Amino acid sequence: MNFERFIALRISKKEKDANKANTRPMVRLTIIGIAISLSVMLLSVSIMRGFKKEVRKHAYNLSGQITIYPYGTEPGNTTQFIKAGKDLLNAINNVDGVSRVSPAVRQVGVIKTDSAYNSTLLLGIDSTFDTRFYEKNLRSGNIDELFTPLEGTNPLLLPKVTAEKLKLKTGEKIRIYFIGENIKVRSFTIVGIYESGTKADQSTALCPITTLQKINNWQPDNFSQLMIWGETEADNREISDRIVTSLQSNQQLLGSQRLGINTAEEIYPVIFGWLNMLDGNVALLMALMVLVAGFTMITGLIILLLDNTILIGTLKALGSTNKSIRKVFQNLSAILIIKGLFWGNAAALVICFLQSYFNIVKLNPEAYLMDVVPISINIFQWIAINLGALFLILLMTWGPTRIISRINPSETMRFE
Repeated sequence: MNFERFIALRISKKEKDANKANTRPMVRLTIIGIAISLSVMLLSVSIMRGFKKEVRKHAYNLSGQITIYPYGTEPGNTTQFIKAGKDLLNAINNVDGVSRVSPAVRQVGVIKTDSAYNSTLLLGIDSTFDTRFYEKNLRSGNIDELFTPLEGTNPLLLPKVTAEKLKLKTGEKIRIYFIGENIKVRSFTIVGIYESGTKADQSTALCPITTLQKINNWQPDNFSQLMIWGETEADNREISDRIVTSLQSNQQLLGSQRLGINTAEEIYPVIFGWLNMLDGNVALLMALMVLVAGFTMITGLIILLLDNTILIGTLKALGSTNKSIRKVFQNLSAILIIKGLFWGNAAALVICFLQSYFNIVKLNPEAYLMDVVPISINIFQWIAINLGALFLILLMTWGPTRIISRINPSETMRFE
């Protein structure tokens, strides 16, 4: 252990003594201030990461990460179809970066009971559709029955808000009216009820894709859209470009039809633009917290310097240089900062654990698209924030240690 670190540790231990009651509260406040600042930084990035993850998940549930649809229509059209046989689906599935292709049919229907009615968007899906989101939010029933319907039945997964409005329960049979050139009526059996917390999902019901194909008189290879998921969420645009290149080189698979392709970011620009803006807000908050922690540390350090002027004078009289003594107090600052970082991490972890498992803090789903504050921890992000905070706060304390060069050994020794 070098000289500077040894003296810093001695000062740190001395601050715990009962005789140092004048500076001990300030040292504790310094540690608490750093801990609170770090906790706010860690919680803000974890909440923002969880929030962005949940919002993206909701958007992808409605369109996939990438959507292919009939050219000249909207990605969510309910009237036109594309023809996609097995060869076309396989060609898209084999594109580098694509993990799954799910065909879907969208159709608007009106659910009518004896006392009320409600307009609902039906999304027809098959077994390739990722139902984990709906399984997580399932409140009753069994989602697997969508893919194993009994002969002559049309299973339906209904959003909770619709079920409550129409006073429907799992197992009940309902009639849905499909309005077009001719009004068509089909009987459905509710096999499950889910609750997602967002307006978009609250009006979306799931049913087998074959049911809607029959209602529209479409062939088994006719779909409203193809919902495509990538292996990661970071390269949707790049995967989309690869799909376009692949389809252009396999034009025979398309025939005479023209297709449009969009990423979820292009379909919902307002949502994803808003998410990108939130990154700037988090960065600003973190900068403010670093400043708060830095100024808290500076205040504590100045008090420690003033309280240890006699020690500084003695060290100078014994031949220590200003640079060496500054290193002593830099080491002391590092000790206090690390203590603050430790308690800040501990507090943030406890809060994240409680929120993740007990959902203590609730949200208004109509305003925030979810009913609880989401948490998503990235360990590498936390490590980077800790290292960055340690470096920046230490950097901010370098200036105040210049006070050491102004302390005259003869004056401090005479004062003693």
